[in-house]
Amino acid sequence: MRVWIASMMFCCVGLAFASGQAPQASAQQLGEQSQHAASEAPQTQDMRRGTDESPLVVKNYPPETAQSAADVQEDRREKADTDAWTIRIGIVSIIIGALTILILVVQACVFVWQGKQLRKTVDAMQTEYAATHRPKIRVRRIDQVNPTVGQQIVAKVQASNVGESDAKIVRFGLDIFFRPPPGAPETFNAVPRDIAPVTVNAGMEAIVEVKCRIPTQSEIAQFQANAV
Repeated sequence: MRVWIASMMFCCVGLAFASGQAPQASAQQLGEQSQHAASEAPQTQDMRRGTDESPLVVKNYPPETAQSAADVQEDRREKADTDAWTIRIGIVSIIIGALTILILVVQACVFVWQGKQLRKTVDAMQTEYAATHRPKIRVRRIDQVNPTVGQQIVAKVQASNVGESDAKIVRFGLDIFFRPPPGAPETFNAVPRDIAPVTVNAGMEAIVEVKCRIPTQSEIAQFQANAV
């Protein structure tokens, strides 16, 4: 009797367990099937996209604004500032260039003035040097002449340089005249005339030929009479 009761209890417990597992298994299967269907639904829709059932739809988005009104104003202000600085720099460059040209002109004027002053100084020094170291010509003697009627008298003068520098004689004033009778005017002309250049070194002597007047017949007669 006890064995039979135990067996009955065991069977009841087994049936209860089986009945509890079956609904749980069915619920689990239903959940898996719903998840599988949900995952396949988007794939199916993707596969049908572009067909008559699911046509492609392109949505137009308005272009994004590159800059706001404040940014545009800021850019304009920066551009205006840049242009203003560019103009200022250009004006400053022009002023600097003008000042540079003015400085160059002033320097050129100063150089010209300095050159003139230097030239005056050099001329003054040369004049002073020539005054203190110039050559000094002394006439030592005049060789005897023999005048001839109608021919110009050529006198040979012995000149000596007693100065400190060399001399170059290019003009010489000399005249040989005959003393007129008492009461008659004297004709004497010793204006310097051009001669062939003669160089006389310092401390040396040289012969200088000077052309004088052309004597007349009366002058030569007077000269001969006085010579006798």
